[in-house]
Formats: sequence, structure tokens, C-alpha cells
Amino acid sequence: MTQDLFNQSFFNTTGEKNPELEKQRKKASYQNEVIHKIFQNYEDTNFTGSDIEKMTRYLIGSCRRSLTTIHKRGLIQRTGHRWNQVTRANEFTYKLKK
Repeated sequence: MTQDLFNQSFFNTTGEKNPELEKQRKKASYQNEVIHKIFQNYEDTNFTGSDIEKMTRYLIGSCRRSLTTIHKRGLIQRTGHRWNQVTRANEFTYKLKK
């Protein structure tokens, strides 16, 4: 089900060609599914990209890409900002959209 929602979530900024391009698309789609599942499992919890990074060990850029993709699909909602001591910057917080 979610595969259809996330199949166009890899942004080919490095000009990859097949078969590497398809591999990266599948990887991005899988990361989106994993991150979306976290929100489903903790439906009343707010998460930042840094929170997701700690939970999944994915690169922060991949976490933020996934959050943007899932948010644009209408499956999670932004709930505000939270200060991040490590990056010393505000980050958006998200939670499962009901």
C-alpha cells in the first residue's frame, strides 16, 4: 500500500542512471515506510528529523527527505518547532495526522 505513496520520493540530484537509480529509489521508498511506521506506532508523539535519525540511524538528510515526503502525502502534520542542542537550530516537529 504505502509503496505506491512513496515510489517517487528519491530526488536524483546526482544524475544516477539505472540500475543504481532504481536501487536508490527503492532505498528511499523503504526508508519512508520505516519512518511512517514509527509515526503509526507512536501516534501521539512529536518527532523531529534528529529524533528519527537517532531511532533509525539513517543519515539526517535522508530523515528530513522522508519527513518532507510523508508530510506532502498528508500522512503526518507539522506541530511546531523545537530547539536542537546538537545542531543549535530549530527543527520542525511532526506527528501522525489523524
